[in-house]
Amino acid sequence: MEAVIKIRSKELDNKFFKKIKELVNNEKNLDITISIADPNKNFLKELDESIDLLNSKKKLVTFTLDEFLAYTPTRKAQ
Repeated sequence: MEAVIKIRSKELDNKFFKKIKELVNNEKNLDITISIADPNKNFLKELDESIDLLNSKKKLVTFTLDEFLAYTPTRKAQ
């Protein structure tokens, strides 16, 4: 099965992901691709800068999955 779903970024919420899960049911192998239809030039520039920074390993911040899940903008994991 193949499907293309076009949505606005504000529609990316838990309800949407639950619908995707219902759509794929119990399939064992999935390929999900997200593409940005009309990115602005600043986005592409910032994305390239982020990739360069990641590759240079400067100012790279690492954390465990538990630390990531516990993080909130007002309170960091302890």
